[in-house]
Amino acid sequence: MFFLAKDQTKKLLATSLKAIMLKKPLDKITIQELTEEAHVTRNTFYYHFSDIYQLVEWIYDHEIVNGLSEYQHLRNWHKGYEMLLNYVLANKSFCLNTSRSLGRDLLENFLFTVASQMLVGVIDEIKPTLPESLKQEIIHFYGWALVAQITQWLKNNLNEPKEDILLRTETMMNGAILKCVKKNQTV
Repeated sequence: MFFLAKDQTKKLLATSLKAIMLKKPLDKITIQELTEEAHVTRNTFYYHFSDIYQLVEWIYDHEIVNGLSEYQHLRNWHKGYEMLLNYVLANKSFCLNTSRSLGRDLLENFLFTVASQMLVGVIDEIKPTLPESLKQEIIHFYGWALVAQITQWLKNNLNEPKEDILLRTETMMNGAILKCVKKNQTV
């Protein structure tokens, strides 16, 4: 018997879950099926995660969030958004199965977290002293707008070309946050 480092075990479980989700919805996958695919024990799974949804959350966090920090600027937030869309395309079955399951809220909240992180950087770059309440209102409005584009794309089975989503998003967002901040400056 061999032992894997904690992060390696998590990656193994993630890879196994994604492999199963190529042919089976998330809600139909059992811990036993997952651990058999990963060749680990149930105890090993529960040592790392409390349930499959926590593993899904770890996957999204590990595979997306870590790479987005460089896209938290006014000049390149759209590249971070494109990176997110590319991830959805590259992991189509995984993302579609998550969005069509009880994990849908998890996916939407995760996407909102990612969008919020990008927007915080943009807003702080425009006006670092913006009142926190206004900053949160802007993040809430535009963050959920960005999420809605992706969730609608998933609902439509990714049929719309990614470039159309990017163009629409850039058209709607281009200058909108800057204008909102300048219009509401009180500090």
